[in-house]
Amino acid sequence: MTTPAAADPTPTTGRRAVGGMRALTLATAFAAASGYLVMLVAGRTLGPSDYPLFATYWGAFFALGGVANGLMQETTRAVRSARVGPAAVLPAPGTGGRVRLLPAGLMLGLVLACVVAVSAPAWPRLGLPAFSGVGVAVMAVGILGFSLQAATAGALSGTERWGLYAVLLTVDAALRLGVAGVAWWAGDAGLGFAFATVAGTVTWAVMIALSPATREALTRAVDVGRRRFWRNTASAMLASAGTAALVVGFPVFVTATVRESDPAPLVGAVILAITLTRAPLLVPLTSFQSAIIVYFVQRRELGPRALAGPLGLVTAVGLVGAGAAWL
Repeated sequence: MTTPAAADPTPTTGRRAVGGMRALTLATAFAAASGYLVMLVAGRTLGPSDYPLFATYWGAFFALGGVANGLMQETTRAVRSARVGPAAVLPAPGTGGRVRLLPAGLMLGLVLACVVAVSAPAWPRLGLPAFSGVGVAVMAVGILGFSLQAATAGALSGTERWGLYAVLLTVDAALRLGVAGVAWWAGDAGLGFAFATVAGTVTWAVMIALSPATREALTRAVDVGRRRFWRNTASAMLASAGTAALVVGFPVFVTATVRESDPAPLVGAVILAITLTRAPLLVPLTSFQSAIIVYFVQRRELGPRALAGPLGLVTAVGLVGAGAAWL
């Protein structure tokens, strides 16, 4: 079933979209820089012996967050697909009914929070003995907020409100950095940095409270019914889970398999070094993922030819990066 579509307020080729992309680029740079600072502040405060504990907690949280990002990816695709073309697409009868984005984020968040709670007995064996108890509760609440934030980010991206998406990224990073700064100032030995890890996940609530455009974006229709939406989301989550586990969650694997004879300062130094060197790659890729999805949704008719531009850009950046690494 279709209904006439209203003109999209932020077309991809418009001047506002260009300004939004510029804001998104600046927000990505700020998020990357603040992530560096959090890592360095934590390393300075905790020292090489205790840093692996924080790095493992951080890695476990963002590995789960990487899984939840599957919801952001499908929300972006579904919202934008419903807006492409001369008509807005609504789900046909018998497809499970209309998807409501914020309740979808709440549902996924509750499931992941339950996973965190159920896994608590295994935390000491994974290298997280100091974070059992309160740390488990902090991560459970944090991943619930992260899932709601994923739904919000997907809605903003699907409606091409790149300026607001940039604000979301900036506030998220600023909150995390601010709480880490307080933990450093207070000389906290652990839990303060656990709170810093999840601090940015309240940004979705701030955006909804202060931005009518964010609330409007979350009411947008998607191009599939509930059953298809969740199948697509599950596929996206499964695809992102492997990457999240290996790339973001690697400190968990390191601390879970470390031997008692391995010097803790050396383990902490290795984890910190890898974390700092991967950030320039991971932060931009994650931040611009939604923009890439929108790009391909709007060029579906081009097929493989739509890959030419992004692949050329990635190749150019890779060559520059490889040259810098060689030097």
